[in-house]
Amino acid sequence: MLNGINCWLKQALKQTGNGVIVMQKAFGWVFKNRIRWNETFSQMSKIGVESIPMVLLLSCIGGGVLALQLSRLFANSGTEQYIGGLVGLAVVKEIAPIFTALAVGARCGTAMASELAHMTLNNQVSALKVLQVSASRFLVVPRLLACLYCLPLLNLLATLGAVLAGMVVARMTIGLHYAIYLDSVWNLVPPRELWVSLFKTLVFGLLMAIVSCTLGLQASGGSRAVGMAAMKAAVWISVLVLLMDFFLSWAFLTSPFD
Repeated sequence: MLNGINCWLKQALKQTGNGVIVMQKAFGWVFKNRIRWNETFSQMSKIGVESIPMVLLLSCIGGGVLALQLSRLFANSGTEQYIGGLVGLAVVKEIAPIFTALAVGARCGTAMASELAHMTLNNQVSALKVLQVSASRFLVVPRLLACLYCLPLLNLLATLGAVLAGMVVARMTIGLHYAIYLDSVWNLVPPRELWVSLFKTLVFGLLMAIVSCTLGLQASGGSRAVGMAAMKAAVWISVLVLLMDFFLSWAFLTSPFD
């Protein structure tokens, strides 16, 4: 068992080092303003626009379920005027950023890892090196920028969808008026929490892009490696998003800038 843990830790440290190198090279090209904007916009369409239905669906379900659980409880105690604010806080703080990151990671992170793994195994990445074309600039930078641009925007859509879904559910279950619900959201959700939520998804987008690209570019073996890269990307993105959410929530909870 200890040998297995040691092997896992060594592999994790190795992949972390590879990820840092990939990120360093990618940001080097970004700071030099050597960006392939056409490919970046194409990736933004795949990662952002095409992910909207899934993100909205999951966030609306999450907001609706939360409102359903709170409605009866608060109505029985005569505090139904706080339902909107509590739903809004939960959505902004956790539901929207986590659901957005996990949904996009499951859909696009795995796709990026498998796509780059396929290119690596077919020697397309090696061909770029022969042509003296940077694989980092050609493949990683567009995907990295697309994730950084799209995740916060998707988070805003998820927040709006979840809050409105909770409003509809509260209206259907206990007849809570829309104005009371929205007024509670406005009064109980400070703007700072929205900025924290957007910053979280920015970090999640960075992690998603680096993990997916690193695993794809490091793929080796036969065709099975493509599926393994996608599977590892799904696992690592999920674990890192949840871990980073915990540390970021802790950091902002104890921040002296409240």
